[in-house]
Amino acid sequence: MIHASRPVSRITESKVGPSKKMLCRILLLLLTSVVADLHSPGHSGGCSSNCIRGLELRRIEQVKTLLLLELGLRSEPNMTQLRRPSLGEIQVIRALIDAEKQSELQSLETRYVIGTSSGGPATANFASPIKGKIDSVKLTFYVNISDARLLSCRETEVKVFERNVDGTLGPLLVSSTYRINNSKRIAVDIAVSHYKRWQLGNKIPGIYVEVLVDNVNVAVHPRDSDQDEEKMVLATKFSTQVRRRRDAAPVCPRENPSAGCCMYDFEIDFEKIGWSWIIAPRTYNAYLCRGDCTLNGHHMHRHGHTKLVRATVRQEGTPDWLADQIGTCCHATDYEPLTVVYVNQDGFVSQKDIPGMIARRCSCS
Repeated sequence: MIHASRPVSRITESKVGPSKKMLCRILLLLLTSVVADLHSPGHSGGCSSNCIRGLELRRIEQVKTLLLLELGLRSEPNMTQLRRPSLGEIQVIRALIDAEKQSELQSLETRYVIGTSSGGPATANFASPIKGKIDSVKLTFYVNISDARLLSCRETEVKVFERNVDGTLGPLLVSSTYRINNSKRIAVDIAVSHYKRWQLGNKIPGIYVEVLVDNVNVAVHPRDSDQDEEKMVLATKFSTQVRRRRDAAPVCPRENPSAGCCMYDFEIDFEKIGWSWIIAPRTYNAYLCRGDCTLNGHHMHRHGHTKLVRATVRQEGTPDWLADQIGTCCHATDYEPLTVVYVNQDGFVSQKDIPGMIARRCSCS
């Protein structure tokens, strides 16, 4: 996981006089309202197709900026210089993700690294370990059982070793018994303590898997097959914070829009906006808030900061008619995270829950 330090802007109020400070506040609030009104229905209660398209483009830019910020990227990865995972590899990774889906969304990142061969003994090589707190490590691999050996497959011992540089076997990482009766993928958990040891040495050793059936190792290593569905994958998961889903607000139909502030469906297609480095989801519903707050704003929740701003500008001499126009913008107030699978700047496939991606409630403030 890459952590990005967010820039903090500071305003030194001692250098600004009281009258200038009040003027700056009023101008800032007015400009904010004007910019919002340029893309909203305004007092007419309607919104042209160009107006709606402007809102959609702004929502897309909001999503793109949020993705880069949360992933610690200054710009999108240059896919012309990186190897994009094949369709088969993506399907394998998606299957792993689907198998781990939970009813609650977690704030975490999972990196999926596909094993490679160095040309020596049967070994899967992976990239350097990730720095940071590790939640779990899982190795998935394929066992290829021929028809002639199916009768021999009952309770079978699975062993995972480190492979030393000289080709000899190192420490035993996993020893478990599995019931294997056909060719399939198997997932084994590797103790986090082993990964912490790899972090200290800044190197993940070669991994060797042994699944003996009739004294033949049926575990498929990178040198044994170039089939995507048979490749070894090391999945490293971070963090354990859990976020519960919020109840969503009703969605207004696009064919029968509401004149007031309301939430609408809005599908974002990452391929169409040129972000092919986002592997999954290909498309998702980000939702969009739009409408005239003067029509139904009194029925909606107004945030405390809006009341505070209005009280402040009134106290500083702003006319009531102007203060009443401040902060009546239709916008999203509640969000849900979105699980995103992407290719990072180093060419690794990662998964992370990105907050603020799905609007769930609109309000006037």
